[in-house]
Amino acid sequence: MAVPLGGESISLSLALAVAAIVAFGGFVTGLNGFGFAVIGTALLAFVMDPQTAVALMILPILAANTSLIRELGRESLSSCVRRFWPYVGTAVNYPTLLLA
Repeated sequence: MAVPLGGESISLSLALAVAAIVAFGGFVTGLNGFGFAVIGTALLAFVMDPQTAVALMILPILAANTSLIRELGRESLSSCVRRFWPYVGTAVNYPTLLLA
């Protein structure tokens, strides 16, 4: 059985391995507060090429960071935006950068 991914199909075992690796990265982060990207990317590089592993880890990292942003109050959010505006601008324009 294959899972569609863009124009390609990946095997069900690869999809389950990716899900397990991302879950394990989340578990490690839950234990110590960091390491999601390091653990996830390193382990994904064992089951796929490193470029795909890095690109694939962008989605769960963005989802986790978006959920953390929702927990901030108005003052904290504006402080973070002032401090990290280059990163916020890049994240907002990311789809445009991919199409260019």
